[in-house]
Amino acid sequence: MKTFTFHISHGPWSADLQLTANHTLYELAETIIKAVGFDLDHCFGFYNNLERVTPSSEEYTLFADLGEEANAHDPGVENTLLDQVFEPRKPLLFLFDYGDAWRFLVTCTSEENHRAFKRPKILTTTGTPPVQYSYPNEEEEETPPSGAIYAIPHFTPAAMKRWLRMTEKSREAIITTIWCSTCNDSHGISKAKGKLHPSGDIMLEGLCPKCGGPVARVIETGETQGRADESP
Repeated sequence: MKTFTFHISHGPWSADLQLTANHTLYELAETIIKAVGFDLDHCFGFYNNLERVTPSSEEYTLFADLGEEANAHDPGVENTLLDQVFEPRKPLLFLFDYGDAWRFLVTCTSEENHRAFKRPKILTTTGTPPVQYSYPNEEEEETPPSGAIYAIPHFTPAAMKRWLRMTEKSREAIITTIWCSTCNDSHGISKAKGKLHPSGDIMLEGLCPKCGGPVARVIETGETQGRADESP
């Protein structure tokens, strides 16, 4: 199986990843975010202009998959295979969160044949990673209501589409008020995962941060946004 090795860098921090040619750009983005320790809670894109996002003659963004405004030549990231994009020594700019504009240089360092594997691999990380969310001091940090713990879920691509269509305030309200039947109270959710039900609703599952018991919530998006635009 053809595999690619990537070197990811942001300032003094860097990582080396390994993915197969059949992995997608979305899976590459997920692996970069996992390696740097961020939450995958914003849109992102890959661009061949390493200095500025625009103009780029080659771009692949989550916006195109979400059906939002994107350039006509943008094929998106969910169904674009790495083999269609990369070759050794080719760099792209990975831009995550268009508000804070986190920029990572992604360079394909090698192409080899290896035994097939399903999950992308984080080979090494070096240096101190950037901090996604920081506060000037503890007094200015926003505490979720009722002491709930705010944890960003990990979504399937289809569920991510629905999740990002909600406002940030709505998303936080959902996460921080998930009910635990064991504690008989809301403590938020940890180790959360989200997938899309055939009805179009988002299914959240995880653990109660206080007692460690299972918690879940169905977010009814099917009727307000139509049937699922993808199968889970």
